[in-house]
Formats: sequence, structure tokens, C-alpha cells
Amino acid sequence: MRSRKVALVSAPVLALGLLLQAGAPLAVAEELPGNQEQMVAAEQANTEPGSSAEQTPKTWIQKIEAESGEFAGTGKFETPTILGGHITVAGFLDQGEANSVTLFVEAKKETTAELSVHYRAGDPRKLNVRNADAVYDVPVPMIGEGNWTTFKDSAPIKITLNAGVNALKFFAPEGWNGPSIDYITLLRTDAQGAQPEPTSDITVKFEANGAVVKELTKKVGQEITVGELPQLSEEILGEKDLLGWFYGANSQYEAIFPMEMISRDNLASIFPSQDHPSISATDRNHVNAKLAAFKNEWAGQNELVLKAKLGNHTPANPIEKPGYRLIFNDEFNDTELDETKWVKRYLSSWSQDWKQTNNYVEDHGHMTVKIDRETEPWAREFDGQTVVSGFTTGQRNGLHNWNRSNQVRNPEDTQLTHINQYGYYEMRAKGQSGSSRHIAWWLTGFEDVAQESAEIDIFEVLGNNPHVVPSAFHKWNDPDAADNNRAIASHQRSDKDFHNEWHVYGFDWEQGAGSGAYPDRITMYVDGEVAGSKNVNIDYPMIQLISLYEKRMMNNWTGPWEWRPYPNTFEIDYVRVYKKLPEAAPALLENQLQVEKVTAEDLRVTPGQVALRSYDKAHGGPFTEKTLPGTKSYVRVLWNDGVETQEPVVWDAITTADLDLLNAGTSVNKTGVIPTLDNRKVAMRINAGDSTPPSTEETENPSPGQTETSTNTTETSTSPSTEATNQSSTQGETESSTDGTQAPSQSGTQAPGVSESMVETEGTQGQSEESSVSTDTPSPTGNPEVAATKPTTPSKPGKSTLAKTGVEIVALALAAVGLATLGASAVVLRRRRGV
Repeated sequence: MRSRKVALVSAPVLALGLLLQAGAPLAVAEELPGNQEQMVAAEQANTEPGSSAEQTPKTWIQKIEAESGEFAGTGKFETPTILGGHITVAGFLDQGEANSVTLFVEAKKETTAELSVHYRAGDPRKLNVRNADAVYDVPVPMIGEGNWTTFKDSAPIKITLNAGVNALKFFAPEGWNGPSIDYITLLRTDAQGAQPEPTSDITVKFEANGAVVKELTKKVGQEITVGELPQLSEEILGEKDLLGWFYGANSQYEAIFPMEMISRDNLASIFPSQDHPSISATDRNHVNAKLAAFKNEWAGQNELVLKAKLGNHTPANPIEKPGYRLIFNDEFNDTELDETKWVKRYLSSWSQDWKQTNNYVEDHGHMTVKIDRETEPWAREFDGQTVVSGFTTGQRNGLHNWNRSNQVRNPEDTQLTHINQYGYYEMRAKGQSGSSRHIAWWLTGFEDVAQESAEIDIFEVLGNNPHVVPSAFHKWNDPDAADNNRAIASHQRSDKDFHNEWHVYGFDWEQGAGSGAYPDRITMYVDGEVAGSKNVNIDYPMIQLISLYEKRMMNNWTGPWEWRPYPNTFEIDYVRVYKKLPEAAPALLENQLQVEKVTAEDLRVTPGQVALRSYDKAHGGPFTEKTLPGTKSYVRVLWNDGVETQEPVVWDAITTADLDLLNAGTSVNKTGVIPTLDNRKVAMRINAGDSTPPSTEETENPSPGQTETSTNTTETSTSPSTEATNQSSTQGETESSTDGTQAPSQSGTQAPGVSESMVETEGTQGQSEESSVSTDTPSPTGNPEVAATKPTTPSKPGKSTLAKTGVEIVALALAAVGLATLGASAVVLRRRRGV
């Protein structure tokens, strides 16, 4: 057998570890109510309590560890099923309560507890627990198809324990099999779980510039609150900003307030324990070594020294930028994430545990994306020990299949709030130190077709280097997006701290600023300085992804895991996206903006082969998508100031009748709405093998009451399953810059959220691209004084800048029912592939 204990956090834990064989003796708890002598004697005699040693050995095969004495009890199987293997577990291969495990747990009074099970399951399983008349569902999603060797902790559920003995019966409900259980955990969540009255004093000293500026006395278990922090004088600060208070050897640990006082002997309570599910078995010795080292770094059991770290925050830029129009922004001044601007998903189709990534709080005018000590890996099936928190502007099934072997586990309807091609992006943010951690702001194609999948990493600031801002590019399935995959820049500034200081990051996507086969150019900025650039050919809009990562493993590309204070955070002041106004274009007020033209792209399909994409039960289904593969998820909108934006569109679902018509060779018209334009209607045509495009006819600036016909483009879609061959870049390749010089190219870093085994692991991260990196050229839009001669564009936050004309596009009638089809013009969208 093996005995399990769960590390204490802030409340005592009861771990119930299953013994390995039937007929094993009862293991007595540390504190049992009732006649303890009789229980001890029973164990020694290997008999039931109250019986003589000569009687038949009892059938108890459960061990109880009651670390606090508040709980005590025993357990037994009604019809035991012991599964073999190197770790023996209990399983429920039959259905119903007749096959169960019952734990008898005694509480001194009515108690609220959190219950979870340590289990393994290679296919869908269900588990219930009954306590008297109350039945609770235990969430036990399968670990991986066919994977019966990996263990995982279920999400905790709250149950009520009554005063006295509780019989907790675990069983699979009718119609289901149950998982294999290794052990069960109970954690008190009510007042009984409070820490004992502290007895020892800890002296807390605050130091700034080598001098003690404040001193506190705290007891173990008490907290240092934000209100107790010293206020530093201008004499101490000088021209610097206070970045925070730090402790440990070389002040490597940042104090997160409120900060609970712990003794040296209780340091293990802040570490993931050997059995913590987020730490792989191969790294357990590493975790224990870190704990031992941290104990040695602790100044003493009764003293804690917190040292002030000083630096320089980069202030926010004005929201208005001369020569540009603000088309999207979030200043994060609300109390929660604005779901009209963001999608609360991080590549959610890949994992059944995607809700682990929804960990953030909006407060004090900025967004804090968090990873806590208890946060589980977001997709253990595919990404090992990677823990993620973040949000995006778009989510669809199968988006960003980074290792090309993932399986959709959580299919759902497509969501899209913002998508854009060309413009200037800006974010003010700060990260946090810690090897294996990193923050990322990146763009990717929304993959309406497979080749629209390029990735631009505006930045990936690693927690093991506070002085470098790497950015990178990946082609993925787009063979024409760029000449290679490589790091775009590795902006290095030894005088700046990109972990603890606020900095402004910019990204400029310029149409026509490149050359040859790569006619556009992307440029990264850090605090207004050019960090690096690259010529590209990306002829589709992209979504944004904002994400925080921690890889809890020894061998990973962001550095070996090491303990740092939690929460791990990525703080964001604002996100803004601008469109550059055409030369001599007027800078219009919001109420002056009007839509001149809406362009919806047609779809061409092959009769007899038209079908919606579906997912079966083994892959998270049954689920059927609502639109055909290749359908554009956006429309192009031309405004009266000359700016073109790309706006999400929600198309009416494809019906069975539509499929019958298309497969029979009859084209179909579909209607959609544009949420960002007050649900304005738009139409597209699905051409079923018709080589003749619809007639060219369009109306610009229609009068009130006049029908506006969208400009439709016929284009053959590419199967989303198409995969491009990876092309490894060679360090030292050259790329044409806008001034005709040759900039040395560099192989790329890995994509965000991807382990070191990813297909596109290329080159060496951290090298700089000398000829494309400047330390003294300001961003053309990052600082107002640079573009002072350009006209000022008053801008308003968010999508409110998108004015409406008050004219809705009338839905096109189906030709199949004999109604006249409204005219639609055919304009071939420019595609630069192969230029």
C-alpha cells in the first residue's frame, strides 16, 4: 500500500488513501471519538471492533488520516473491485449503488467540506456520492482517450457533513461505469478550519535604500495588509517609482499583499506538495529541493525582511493619436471582463478543463490575469503541465492546432468579438518574474480556411529574464505568409525591468510597406522604440489573444519550474487598436462617421460534397456546426473617412433544406447580422458549382428605405484540414527591408502555450536582429510629439466609434421558392498569394 497526505494550505485536510488489498487491517486515525482503546485493540487483533481475536478477520480495507482530529472514521466496500497494476485502485465496473465504496466519517458538528477524488479514466465515467438523502455529482472528466495510467484530481464539490457519523457512499449512477479511485480528499471550508491561535511573534522589517523605514510585529497566521505598508518619501524615491516589496536571497520573491505570516517550519504549506496534481511525478524531487533551498534562504523563524525595489514605470500614452482613428479599445475600468469586446475562452475546444483559464479580475483601472497555486493545467491531455489564464477576441472549434494532433474535446458555437487587418495596436502592461512563467500578447488568423493561420507574437516576456522582450512569427499552415519562421526581435534593455515595471508595447501592421512577394510589414515597438520588423504577406484579418502561462515542469523552453509567490499575474492597463487615416482624409467626429459599403464574401461549394462539420461523442460531441467550412466570419466595411474595418458577422444557420439544394447543384443565399453595427443585416451567396458569378451591382450610401446590397466575392474555399509542410528557417537568412538593405533573419521561438516538443521549435531565442532593431527611433504613433503635424482624430473608447447609417440590408429570398433574387455584385478580393 501507499499512504497519501495532502499539504495544508489554510485549512486542515483529511486524505483517505485506499489500501491495496482486501482484508487489510483498520488503520486507526490520530484522534478517534469513542472508545479509542477498543479500536486500537481491534486493529492489533485484525478484527472488527468489539469482537475477539479469534473471530473472522474484518473486511475493512480503508485507511483514514485525520490530521486535525475534527474528522474520524472508517470505510469499506460493499462489493469490492480491486484493479491490478503497479498502483492498486478501486473501480466501479458495475452500475448502481450495489457496487460502492462507503466511508464512515464522523464530524463533531454540522460541517461544510470540499470533497474531491484522485482518479484515472480513459473514457467517459460518472461518479456519485450519497450522504443520507443527499446525492452529489463528482466531476470526473476523462483524462485522455484510452489513458488509464495517469491520475488526476477531480474539481472539488461542497458537501454537508452532519453531526455524528456520516456514511459517504461512492458509486456509479445507473447507465454509467465509474472511474478508478486512488484516494479521496476532504477539506473543511467552514469556521472549524480556522488556524489555531498563533503563539509566536515575527518581526517584519521594511528596508529602502539599506535603511529600515518601518517595523511591525506579527504572529504566525496573521497578515500584513496593504494599509500597513510604509509610504516612501520623495527623498528616498528620487526620480524612481516603487515597484514593490521583495524578500529572500537577492530579494527574488515579491511580497503579495495581504501576506500571511508563516513560520520556517510551515513553509511547506505554500509549496505544491509531492502529491499536488499540478506537479509531475518526475519533478517531485525538484520541488522538494526548492523547498529545502527556500528554508535555507529564510532569514529566520522570527524575522522577515522586506526590501523596496525601485524602478521607472512608462506612463500611458494619450488615447488620441494624430492621423489615426481608434476602432477598438478597453481601458479596463469596469468590474469584470467586457464580453462585447472579449471572449472568455483560451483555445477552449481542445480541453474539457478550459474553464481553468478564466482566472482574472478587473479592478483599479486595469485587468489582472492570474494563476493561483491551486490552478490546474488547462489541457493536461495535450499540453502536459502547462497552466494558462487568458482571454481572446475569437474562439472556434479546432483553432490553433499547435501540435497538429489535438482532438476537439469541447465543441461549441463560434464566438467572435473583434477581428482586424492592418493598423496600430498598443498595450500598457507588466508581467511577473519566475522561471517557467511568461506573458504573451499575440495575433492569429481565425482559420475560416486552413491557410489563414499565421501567428504574430507581439511579445512573449519570459519570467527568467527581466530585461528582454522577445517577439516572433510563425507561418503554420500559411505557406505564403512570410519567407520563414523566426524571432522578429529580442529587444534588450538592461536599464529596464519588464517584470515589475509598467511598459508600453506597440505593433504596427502596415499595408504596402514591404516589398516583392511580401508587400506588407509588421513592426514591434517597446516604449516608442523600434524593437524589430518583418515583411509579410498576410491577406486576412487576425484575432487577439492575451495569455499568462506557467509550465510546472523541469524541462521546458521557458526555463525549469521554480516556486514563486502566488498569484502569478499579468497586469494590463489598456488595449487599443487604431486604423491609419488615408492621406488627406478628414478626421471625423464619431457622429459624422458613416458606412459607405459592406463587402461580404461569397462561398463556392461542390455539389454532392456539401456537409456541415460534426463531432462525435468520442470527440466532445455530438455537435454540429451551423455554417459551412470556408464561410467568412467577417465582412469588410468601408467608412466615409476612407478607413476599412473588418466586422464579425453571425450567419443564419445552414438548414437541411439548404444542404439538399446545394448538393443538388442549386445555389443558396444566406442572411447574417453584424453585431458591431447594431445587428445590421448582410447577405452572401453560396454558389453550388456555378462558375458564373452573380451580376455586378452595388449601392453606396443608400437613401433611407432603399435596399443596400452587399458586395459579394466568389472564392473557392480550402479545406480546414489542409496542412502545410513545416519549413524550418536557417539562421542567417536575409530579408528585404523597406530601405533596400538586407536584414539578417533569425529562426523563430515557440508559440505561446506550447511545450518544447512543438513542431515549430526553431532557432535560438534571445538573439537580436541588429539591422531591424533601433534604440532611438520613436514609434510613429506611440508618442504624440512625433506626429504633431498630423491632424488630431478625436476618438471614443470601444466599438462606439462605429457609426450606423440606419439602413439595413434586406435578406435575399431563396431562389428555390421562386422569389426574385436581389442583385449582388462580384468584386474579386485582392489576393496576393504567389505575387
